[in-house]
Amino acid sequence: MQKPQLKFIYLLIIALFFTPLTSVNAATIKVGQVCAKPNQQVKSGSKTFVCKKSGTKFVWRLKTTVVKPTPTPTPVVEEKKLAIYNGGSGGILGKSFEIPVALPVAPANANLKLWVYDPNNQNQALPSPGIFAKKDGEDWIWYGALPVNGQFNGTIFAELVPGRYVFDVVEPNSNYGRITYTVNIDASGKPTIKGLLPNSAGYYTVTVTDRRINQPVFNPTSRCQLAELGVNPGMNVGFPKSNERLTSNGVVRALIVPIDFATIPGVGEPAEVFYQMATQMDTYFKQMSNNRVRFDFKILKNWQRADFNPSDYKLGTWSGGDSSGYYQAALAVADPVVDYSLFDVVYVFSPKAIPSSVIAYGPAFPTSFRTEDGSVRNGTISGADAYRDGDRTGWRWMAHETGHLFGIHDLYTVDTPSVYGDWDIMANNWGDTLELNAWNRYIQGWLDESQIRCLEASQLNTPVEVTINPLSNRTNDMKAAMIRLSDTEILVAEVRRNGGYDRMNANYEGVLVYKVDMTIQSIKGGYQVQRRVGAAGFLDGLLKRGDKIRAGNVQIEVVASGTSGDLIRISN
Repeated sequence: MQKPQLKFIYLLIIALFFTPLTSVNAATIKVGQVCAKPNQQVKSGSKTFVCKKSGTKFVWRLKTTVVKPTPTPTPVVEEKKLAIYNGGSGGILGKSFEIPVALPVAPANANLKLWVYDPNNQNQALPSPGIFAKKDGEDWIWYGALPVNGQFNGTIFAELVPGRYVFDVVEPNSNYGRITYTVNIDASGKPTIKGLLPNSAGYYTVTVTDRRINQPVFNPTSRCQLAELGVNPGMNVGFPKSNERLTSNGVVRALIVPIDFATIPGVGEPAEVFYQMATQMDTYFKQMSNNRVRFDFKILKNWQRADFNPSDYKLGTWSGGDSSGYYQAALAVADPVVDYSLFDVVYVFSPKAIPSSVIAYGPAFPTSFRTEDGSVRNGTISGADAYRDGDRTGWRWMAHETGHLFGIHDLYTVDTPSVYGDWDIMANNWGDTLELNAWNRYIQGWLDESQIRCLEASQLNTPVEVTINPLSNRTNDMKAAMIRLSDTEILVAEVRRNGGYDRMNANYEGVLVYKVDMTIQSIKGGYQVQRRVGAAGFLDGLLKRGDKIRAGNVQIEVVASGTSGDLIRISN
């Protein structure tokens, strides 16, 4: 039987712990006041009191909520590396076919025997007039085709001393484009052409590209789409765009070949070394194209050690030396580990420590180079100019040279005074006004017809007013007014302001007016800025509010300037 005293204690404990919350007057409770029931909780407004032991007695205390701290997430560090190419070698060697026509007897001293065939019919000779051949680091030499009965029948003979050469098969007319081949002559005088085996008679069958193949029929959708006249070989300033150049819409498959030398070894992991240059260039063209085009870069994991001395190519002066021979030799170094047929463009990058005295400049090659995997149609090499300001501006050099591979010519001039200034990355990639101009975007398809106000001089008897949005604004608004002057000339007006890739003093902002002439090479002055009266130079040549300028029979006047752009009036 349970003792009465123990029974009483049990009942007291149960009463203390299970007394209802409402048994205490919440309004009278104060912190520190004595309470009777341990752990009892009472709400008073927004506060909750709890009965807790303090010394030998129980008192009311405020209940505190323990908030667990939110753990700081581990930051995700972006890996600043380009994707590594792991595709392996294509290794496709072509075999020269047996020539289906009778050929003349080769001169006794000829060790290189070529037959040029029609790219559309290998059983038919192409009347190429000959080849230009160049030994590493030396000048071009002409080897003419051997005429038969007064006609070129595709036969070309050459006597070459031992060494490595490149040669261009010359096109018979502008419908065709050249292909550059590499030939090695060994100590015995025997030739070997890269990616091609001879036929049983010792002839190599070579060809050119037909620019008309896969070239879509062009039907202008606007009177402002002036026809290309072919004055910029391999590139274009009119319509349609050459199908041999990089696509303007979609993904460009790009390969970087990092090449170094015994005297100038590469430093660092190539995927990291060239990351910033490549990705910033990609960002530039995304913005210029309004996200119509992007680059998918792959890079070889390791530096490719050259089997030649870069100084042999005499590239230590601007526009001098044998840049195409250097490019072809560099492609050959990586050919055993690369399938070039997988790429639209191949960049050959030297170490950033390359001296200007070895490679001063890096040109682009909008032409075809033969490899074991077929032809590389677009490429460039880097020289000291690419790295002159470190990582800060290397992308500018790369973007300028890639502009050529989209088909856009230089806008600075050679052997003639400047007529354009610096208003485009193709004019001066080291300057502060790097936005691609409206005409260059238009011919690439990077401006829609809705963003162009196309006019003809005959429409201007009644003045036409157009509001043009700044070119650096990433909007789909009106970006240019274009006035067709003739079948070969067009006048363009666009607004240039500080923003995007343009950095300029507010005093220079305004309307840029220029004429594009299809009959003049860009590098000879095909783009001509029409400067305002009293301008101190091309940078100061833009039209401000109240300025007017006359180009031929067309007058352009800036009527107003506001946040949405500039209002111009165009008249006769």
